[in-house]
Amino acid sequence: MSLSGIDVRVLVHELSKEIVGSWITNIYQLPNKILIFKLRKSEVGTHFLLIEPGKRVHLTQFNRTMPSTPSNYCKSLRSHLRERRINSIVQREMDRIVVLNIGPEEGMELVVELFGRGNVILVSPSRKILSAIVYRRMKDRDIHPGRDYIHMPSQSRDLIRNGYENLSDVINSHPKIVNVLNVWLGLGPIYSRYVLKQSKITTKKTDQITEEDIIEIQNQSKLLFERLIEEIYDPVVYLDESEDELKIEDLEDEDVPEINDLSYEEQWDDLPFSPENVVKILPWKQLENDEGLSTYTSKSMGTLLDVYYSSQESQETFDEEAVELESTADKYIKLLNQQEAHQVQFFKDADKNRVYGDLMYHNFQYGSELIKTVYDARKNNMEWDVIREKLELGKEKNIASALLFEDLFPKEAVIVLKLSNDETSESVKVDFRKPYTDIANEFYQSSKKSKKKAQGAETAIQMTKEKIKKAKLLKEETVKTSGSKAILLKRRKRWYEKFHWTETEEDYLVIAGIDAASNERIVKRYVEPDDIFIHADVQGAPSTVIKSNNKNIPNNSIEYAAKLAVTYSSAWKAKRIIADAFYVYPDQISLTPPSGEFLPKGSVMIYGQKNFVKDVSLEIYIGLIIERSWARLIASFSLIKVKNLVKWVRVVPGDLQRGSASKQIFSRFLKDLDPMDVQKVKALDLSEVTSLLPGNCKIIEWQD
Repeated sequence: MSLSGIDVRVLVHELSKEIVGSWITNIYQLPNKILIFKLRKSEVGTHFLLIEPGKRVHLTQFNRTMPSTPSNYCKSLRSHLRERRINSIVQREMDRIVVLNIGPEEGMELVVELFGRGNVILVSPSRKILSAIVYRRMKDRDIHPGRDYIHMPSQSRDLIRNGYENLSDVINSHPKIVNVLNVWLGLGPIYSRYVLKQSKITTKKTDQITEEDIIEIQNQSKLLFERLIEEIYDPVVYLDESEDELKIEDLEDEDVPEINDLSYEEQWDDLPFSPENVVKILPWKQLENDEGLSTYTSKSMGTLLDVYYSSQESQETFDEEAVELESTADKYIKLLNQQEAHQVQFFKDADKNRVYGDLMYHNFQYGSELIKTVYDARKNNMEWDVIREKLELGKEKNIASALLFEDLFPKEAVIVLKLSNDETSESVKVDFRKPYTDIANEFYQSSKKSKKKAQGAETAIQMTKEKIKKAKLLKEETVKTSGSKAILLKRRKRWYEKFHWTETEEDYLVIAGIDAASNERIVKRYVEPDDIFIHADVQGAPSTVIKSNNKNIPNNSIEYAAKLAVTYSSAWKAKRIIADAFYVYPDQISLTPPSGEFLPKGSVMIYGQKNFVKDVSLEIYIGLIIERSWARLIASFSLIKVKNLVKWVRVVPGDLQRGSASKQIFSRFLKDLDPMDVQKVKALDLSEVTSLLPGNCKIIEWQD
């Protein structure tokens, strides 16, 4: 999920309000190259700026264990920047480059490159390079100490610099309209497609674009321009919270335990989202009707990126014992306090709105008369000052309806009524444009909703209390056994691990469905225009997609992905040795059948020419990877580039029951490991092995 130029603009806009004027008190570099700047600002106290080269820059609220010994690069940053003030933060045009000016007078520049592999370069006031995370020599740039710093060449134009007119001058520069807009807008393919969607233009070819289309594209580009200039953002994350039905068969009396992932979805009400369910993070809502996804909005895009990325960082950046303890009782006690506070507020809201509704009906005759009087006066264009004067005069004359009048707020179309009954008297704000009975009923409906939320909160409170009880027991047990048992961390799974998946030798992600529902979900939500769709040439096979990441997918990766497509197809159950697959492009597939025909759930319509991959072998490697804080399993078709691989097994179709094979593999993986690694492997579940096996099999090779 790489950032666009617009995303960077949003982040810089946020950070300019948050960090400018802050003093840098310390700098840390984590093993994964992430930089953490400890900042101090008088009005906000201490806060932390995170910079990950090539990926992100934002404030972070996650705790990390900092290395005790700084790297040479970190030492350089400290010597030049510590106890210096951040003067400004800017984006270089619409590029994915952020520049921080730090220090007295002209100051030094810290240049953050958020494209490709990324870099963070420290530049002196005289424009000389002092240090960088990565040193490299390129055709037009030399990133080494002492060299003049030269920015990456900018795009020829972008929307902010060049505006939104004269599209007709370049409309014929490329046969595809999206490519024309890529250059004309200079914002990348995401926002080229966004403008086309907002313009309701479905054609892809420029020779089919009319003058009216050009005008509409320019109008929508103007709206986008104005949004960016006026900095109108409402950051949102789109979440796929539907559950996949992974069916584990043949476990031979082994129960598949319920996954107990202590992540954000267990938190209640307005707490953060679950990173595992993230589909997109955007600076404002851009999907029509949210496309069946749930959303979570925030005032800060940096906050959304922090939750998404920081919670899934390499565990080298965390202290195991601290995270283990923070994830127990203290976490749930804080959550319980929040839940109880929300419940109290819900009950208060329910009582207040019920009382308001009762008061409205108790004063129905004169209240409705007053509302109608104000409404009619405004309908006849009577000035607000005159209305107020007449109502005050009515109060002096003891007119019953006028006596209910307390105040007016013209800009909000609100009138304040002073309503009383035998038990209470309240000032009630109402919209005078609405019918009186509708206003009263809205108060009752709001009361019911708040009461229902309070009841739901009670269920959540009881669940949290139970978790606190269990967490305290776990904490006590951890302290007792800390000397003899490893403290292990739960690995957060990536979004694609809900499907079958693998990575090609060229590092392209391949995902495939596990059932009809996930097949359909992949096609609906995860196929992008530059991806490739692959399917085994048999009936009963998963929808398989190679994610392009906006790059051309090489033939080697297509052939590699075809192995995933055929391995998890019915060809495995048929014990075939080889099978064929074919691939097409996203504009050749559809979930909508022709008129009068039926398309089963999870199936797709294929149009146009199929490109075949012949004689794909059916075999798969199941590998065990052991990392610093956990063990994990992978399914692969080549082990050339797999890091931290300690054991693997190669299987082909056969007669050994999948459950039995899982037990054999799991048992073999546990052998001859040191005690710490044994604990990591035992933290895995047998069902994780089973889910990787395509079916009954034959184990033909081990590597210990």
